[in-house]
Amino acid sequence: MKLRSFLRLSLVPLAIAALVQPGGLVYAGNFDMNNPSPKSCLLAGQTQIIDWDADSSYHATLSLATDGGTPQTLTTDATNRQYTWTVPFVTTQKAVIHATYHDASGTTIPGSIPDQTSDAFSIDASPPSLQTLNLVSKTDTSATLSWSTLPDVGCGTFSGYNLYRTDVSPRQLIQKLGATATNYTVTGLQASSSATFVLSAFDTGTYGNVASTDGTPLTVKTDAAATPTPTATPTPSPSATPTPTASPSATPTATVSPSATPVVTSAIPVTTQVAANAKTLGNYILAGVGIFAVLIGALLIFFSRRLIFDKKPSAPLATPPMPEVKATPEEKPVEPEEKSS
Repeated sequence: MKLRSFLRLSLVPLAIAALVQPGGLVYAGNFDMNNPSPKSCLLAGQTQIIDWDADSSYHATLSLATDGGTPQTLTTDATNRQYTWTVPFVTTQKAVIHATYHDASGTTIPGSIPDQTSDAFSIDASPPSLQTLNLVSKTDTSATLSWSTLPDVGCGTFSGYNLYRTDVSPRQLIQKLGATATNYTVTGLQASSSATFVLSAFDTGTYGNVASTDGTPLTVKTDAAATPTPTATPTPSPSATPTPTASPSATPTATVSPSATPVVTSAIPVTTQVAANAKTLGNYILAGVGIFAVLIGALLIFFSRRLIFDKKPSAPLATPPMPEVKATPEEKPVEPEEKSS
C-alpha cells in the first residue's frame, strides 16, 4: 500500500510537467533545427528558410550569433515552425541560431528552456578576389583582354566571370565566361573610339550565386580605321599599230536636187499607207485571176457540151446530083439507056 501511494505521488507531477512542455516534449539544451543543416555553408545575400521541430501553435523568437558574439534578433514572432530570412553579409564558420518559445501574447511557454541553440554552420560573404584586366592587343574594331585566375577564399565554389562594358547606359554584359577562362576578344567596336570594360567573378554555394564587386575598369581606345591599300592596276602592253590600207578615192556622185516632198495630209503613217495600197492591189489581182478562171471554165464547159450533144452518126456519102441538061428546040434530050438487069 505504501509503495502504491509513493508511485502515485511521484508520477502525477511528472505527467503534469510533460503536459506543459512544448509539443509534450522536454527540450534538453539544443534547438532542434532542420535548416540550415549542421556544418552547411550559406552565401551572404541569399534567401534562407529556417525550420525546426516544435509544436506548430507556438511562436518563437529567433536570433543569430557569430563567432560566440552577442545574438542579433532576426524575428520575435516566427510561427508554423519556420522563418524566411536573408543571410547577412558576414563571414564566419561559427554561426548559430538562438530560439525561445512563447505564446501569441508573448508569454514564455512554461517549462521551455529559455535559450536554445542550433548546431554551428558557416556563412560566406567573401566574393572571389577582384580581377584586373589587361590589354593584350587591339585593332580598329576589336580588343583582346586577359586576366589572372585567383582562388576563392570563401566556402562557395568558384564558377566564372562576367565581362561588362560600362561606358554605355545601362551597362552591357558582353559575355559570361567559365572558371577556366583567362582572356576574351571583344568585337564590333567603333574605330578611333574609347570603350571601358570591367570583370567581376562569381561563386556558387549551397543556395545560389554571389557576384563580386567590379574589378578595376580598363579603358581601351581602338585604332583608326585601316586605309585600304590601293590595288596596282596592271599597265597594258602596247599593241602593234596596224598599217592603214589605202582607201580608193570615192567617185563623185552628182548631186540631185531634192524634189519637193508632197505633204501627206493623211493621218496614216507612210508605211501603213503603202501596206494598205499593196493589199488593195493584191486584192484586185486576185479578183482578176478569179474572173479569168471563171471564163476559162465556162468555155471549157461550153465546148465540152458541143462535142457531146452535137455529134451525129456518120451517113453514107450521097451521090452528087447530075447536072440538069436543058433541051434546046432543035435537040431532044437524050435519055439514058436502061441497063439490063
